[in-house]
Amino acid sequence: PALIIFFIYLIATVLFSLGCGALSVAVTMGSKTGGVASLGIILLLLFSMMFGGFLSARDSIPSWISWIQYLSLFYHVMGALVSNEIRGVTFSTTISGITVKFTGTDVLDQIKFAIAPNITEYIGALTALWFMWLVIGYIAMKIYLFDGTWKSMIWKKKTE
Repeated sequence: PALIIFFIYLIATVLFSLGCGALSVAVTMGSKTGGVASLGIILLLLFSMMFGGFLSARDSIPSWISWIQYLSLFYHVMGALVSNEIRGVTFSTTISGITVKFTGTDVLDQIKFAIAPNITEYIGALTALWFMWLVIGYIAMKIYLFDGTWKSMIWKKKTE
């Protein structure tokens, strides 16, 4: 089991890194200058942290915008890593001579950290976000290599 936990950790962190890299490429391809690209990447990652439950509690996000957390790389990587490390673990402590036992699931419920029961949901979502940002980056590159409009990308001018 320890080897499986390690490989899930490795896969989650690699997919998170690939997703952040693809996000950076997509924003860079869609920007005219390096400064704009840098600012865009920083803002997107900051909002991703905020809506992913990394900087604020997920319960504090208004319901009308709570759907945005599913677009956050941080939401999925934190879900995969916390679920991988905490699920199935039993903790025990002794307080005033009384031994108290509780599970990792109890801890997650107490801190209101919503974790899906299946780690593959998070790994699949990280893979989908990585692929999505790669496709967006490719489309942005294609638009930028032409004159910056969709029309010129689809309908090429005839040369005489």
